[in-house]
Amino acid sequence: MRQRLFRFVAMLAPIAVFVSCGRDDGPPDRGKEAMEPKAAANAVAIEPGRVLVERDLSRLLGGNLGLWYEPEQLKQVVESGRMDRWRPGLLRMPGGSWSDELYWNGNGVRTNDILSEGATFDASKRDGAGWRIDYSGYAPQFHIVAGGELSDFHGHIDVRAAHEFIRDRGAETMVTVNAGTGTPEMAAEWVRWANVTNDFHVRYWEIGNELEGDWELGHFLPGGGKMSAEVYVDRYREFAKAMKAVDPSIAVGGPAAANEEAVFAKELIQRGGDLVDFISFHTYPTGSDATAPEAVLAGADSVLETVARIRGQIARHRPDRADKIEIGVTEWHVQVHEDRKTANLLSGLWCAKFVGRMLEAGVDFANIWDLFSTIEEGGHGLFDRDDGMTPRAAYWALTLWSQEMGGTLVKCSVPAESGVTAFATKDGDGNLAVMLINGKEFDPVRLPFTVGGKPAAGEAEAVELSHANYLWNDFTRHAEWSLPPVRKTVAFENGGYFTLPPFSATVVHLSGKAAAGADAVPAGSAIPGILAPASHPANLPLSVWVTLRDEKSGQPFTGKAETAFEVSGPIRLRGKAPLIAGAARRVELTPQGPGKAEIVFRAGSREIRESIDLVNLREREQVVWPFDAGSDLSKLKSSHHLTLNQEVRRNESVAAIDFGGRKPDEKAQTNRVLEFGALPGELDRASVGGVRLSMKASDDLACADPKARLQIVLQSNGN
Repeated sequence: MRQRLFRFVAMLAPIAVFVSCGRDDGPPDRGKEAMEPKAAANAVAIEPGRVLVERDLSRLLGGNLGLWYEPEQLKQVVESGRMDRWRPGLLRMPGGSWSDELYWNGNGVRTNDILSEGATFDASKRDGAGWRIDYSGYAPQFHIVAGGELSDFHGHIDVRAAHEFIRDRGAETMVTVNAGTGTPEMAAEWVRWANVTNDFHVRYWEIGNELEGDWELGHFLPGGGKMSAEVYVDRYREFAKAMKAVDPSIAVGGPAAANEEAVFAKELIQRGGDLVDFISFHTYPTGSDATAPEAVLAGADSVLETVARIRGQIARHRPDRADKIEIGVTEWHVQVHEDRKTANLLSGLWCAKFVGRMLEAGVDFANIWDLFSTIEEGGHGLFDRDDGMTPRAAYWALTLWSQEMGGTLVKCSVPAESGVTAFATKDGDGNLAVMLINGKEFDPVRLPFTVGGKPAAGEAEAVELSHANYLWNDFTRHAEWSLPPVRKTVAFENGGYFTLPPFSATVVHLSGKAAAGADAVPAGSAIPGILAPASHPANLPLSVWVTLRDEKSGQPFTGKAETAFEVSGPIRLRGKAPLIAGAARRVELTPQGPGKAEIVFRAGSREIRESIDLVNLREREQVVWPFDAGSDLSKLKSSHHLTLNQEVRRNESVAAIDFGGRKPDEKAQTNRVLEFGALPGELDRASVGGVRLSMKASDDLACADPKARLQIVLQSNGN
């Protein structure tokens, strides 16, 4: 092998983050004609008498509660009234993968009740990879890692506090018990403590979390091998019997599958169906590479097929329990990877659509992931913990459903060519509302409405989620503004026509009135704003935002303003100058080379100017690990025996991997030939614009298997 087998090259530029929010080919040319609503050929047809599904809507609007949340965070979100507006019907604890890493009761092992720094334990209670718990009393939980070793962090709130928080919100509790490293006794004792010793009345108990995944503690079995459907179902039956022996009234289910394939579900239904009260799975269906709004929003549709498949499996294998086994989506969000797509308005529109699709599919309960997850680029959390618990778009989407829609879904058809998604519901009083989601970023859509075959007429109350109430700032990575959806009165034109604003989710109350929302602030004078980076690579496309705020209130502008947008310097507009209608709009630009570019945005007699330094990218070579003498093998990992060999090269040491006669198995954790860790810490992450991986094999490389393949995986947690 050559001396440098792997080479990483980082492209550096003095910027905080590269911004390229839009489609690679840019929007088509748009002038005033693009803002004229286009009439659809057919109507949005609502048939109030044709009931499709009835569900307790609050149970579809549940959430996930993690024991790592801080008490002050929970206090803040309660005191703000935002939990009351959301009204989740079911909250799941103790939080994702922690479920299989948690001893819920630390009594007899803990020597103090300190949760975080300063916690102490009695090491004599260690029993192999497990710990001996005294269930005659209760002490706060503790958290373990591989081999049963104690973690250095055990949460900020304890199990009791989590139960009390959920109970005090008026929600039901779902507990995911430790089926990865725990025992049936451990799970049964939690049932006893919650429902017999205390009055938490926990009905839903989920056995394990995503145990088909190699990231989950408990996936790899102590005696060798890994978790399979057969092993999981055997374990499930042991747990369910022990738990139901304590409280026969509880609902027990699983497998809490990691995605919509739900790989253990079929066998669980077949062999464990007599002990199954619900089938659960998780979904984060949109790929990180999907950027166009229509592609992202399409990901919400897959749940329809998944639920139909699981219902079919139940009907085939357990027809006697087909009307008793529920289906729950106990974790969901737009995508796994946390970035601006989990925090911006698009994520809110996606969540609004996904709740509707779950209702349409007949899902019984669901729990969005999660309350407070936040990373630098964005986060799954409904609330931004680094920005005063500001609600993100997904939160406002859930409140549209909880405040404005009902749990009885009725027949509603919408013209496919309109690009609009629609859901019509009735509440307990029979009030009819329709939610319409326009995923077109720049275009309003004009549609005719019919209700029971007759054109809609007169006025109606509407509540709208759009950039008028929520805007994510790609550069500060926090919400520029986050306000309740806007309440307004709309009028149907002749023929029942109604115009949907671009990029919005609008609930129109066809009978009854809007329950919440904020009245639009009367428009005064508009103050223009620009959201743009201080610098940007000279050869990458750039998206900036222009905004309008009301002069007096400082809130998003709701009136009409004459606007103009200009650029100068080495940068060009992608398409025609945009017509700004509303409080915010994304504008796509193409740098023409290095230099200083200037953006001017005018609203009436006011203008704002922003300068952007366009800089050339520089490449910096970063050798992660050279195959030469004295190399530190601690920087490498392998699924096989990794050593330094001095026999292959004269006077030179090279890395040697002994496969021990084993062949890599794509279904097992024995295929990691070499694994490098993160890029070295001395690299400035804020300046990394991209990474290229270079790999070369030695000229004398020989392999006995002509079909052998080597897969290279480059993984990043950033955009």
